[in-house]
Amino acid sequence: MCELLGMSFNHPVNMTVSFRGMIKRGNNNPHGWGLAFYPEDSKASQIIKEPVQAGRSPVTSFLVNYKGIHSSLYISHVRWATSEVNYANTHPFVRELQGRDYVFAHNGNLHDFRSALPLGRYIPLGTTDSEHAFCYLMDYIANEISQWDYQAFVQFEEVLRKVNELGKFNCLLSDGEYLFCYRDKAAPVGLFYTLRKAPFGVVKLKDEDLDIDLDAMKRADEVGCIVATNKLTEGEDWKPIERGQLMVFHRGKQVYPGTTEISKETMLRALRFIRTSPSRVDVLAIANNVGIEINLIAPLIDKLVQAGYIRQDSRDSGGPYEFNSTYYTVPSKRKEIDKMLECKINAGEE
Repeated sequence: MCELLGMSFNHPVNMTVSFRGMIKRGNNNPHGWGLAFYPEDSKASQIIKEPVQAGRSPVTSFLVNYKGIHSSLYISHVRWATSEVNYANTHPFVRELQGRDYVFAHNGNLHDFRSALPLGRYIPLGTTDSEHAFCYLMDYIANEISQWDYQAFVQFEEVLRKVNELGKFNCLLSDGEYLFCYRDKAAPVGLFYTLRKAPFGVVKLKDEDLDIDLDAMKRADEVGCIVATNKLTEGEDWKPIERGQLMVFHRGKQVYPGTTEISKETMLRALRFIRTSPSRVDVLAIANNVGIEINLIAPLIDKLVQAGYIRQDSRDSGGPYEFNSTYYTVPSKRKEIDKMLECKINAGEE
């Protein structure tokens, strides 16, 4: 089966270490290889790919030693073909939406995909189930996703699970900002990820006897995530993505599913801000007030809504986590909220 590699970092990095491991995986996936990245955080992607075995290509031999490529996002693929071997069928694939390139790679195989996944604006250039699924997903994004936020991630996960009903479906997708990683719901071959931050230490490439001192190569403030079909290194903590789950990374940090634990202090600070505001307040203002990244605000909003403390204004046209969606404290809960805030002040913990 094909293999995938995805990388998301907070700074543009060179990909030679992880890409070296992927080239070795091409020995068992000889029908093509590809690398997509966004040069210096451009909205335009660059894709280098060939319908040949990765280890036999002079291009990969050059890239594995070339230090001139820097990007905060990469997607790579080595292919085991289930359809014709040619350039059009070689991953990753690319499509443009609203002035930004989306790139996609998949392993697995889908059945009856042409009838089950109707297409609109986006049309495949090749004959693979992978590219057809990508075009279907791009149509969905173009028609249903106005901006990427927590609610959109939830929606998109459901669409990926729908595609997964047609067969085996592990995939990576990126728009140059986010790295979307979906693991098949049933197949034993899935996706692993490792978070990379200082101190990095020494790692060993699993496919060759080579130790690499990452501390000598990395910036001290560098943070990133590497996702792969199989673990690429020894000496790093690789974890499996859960079956049937979408994980989303932004600048090297996981933003979906939410990982931020909401403390009581954070909840009270948000409640004070909303309660004392003269009018409803938007999600962006709440995030800024409590010091949470906007992409991680959903768990806080959910917790306050589920507790019955706040409510989204019915005049809003957007979803619960959009920047300009607004909230106010529930009138019947205001006495309870005021009492909690008063106790906080009296306790000297304000």
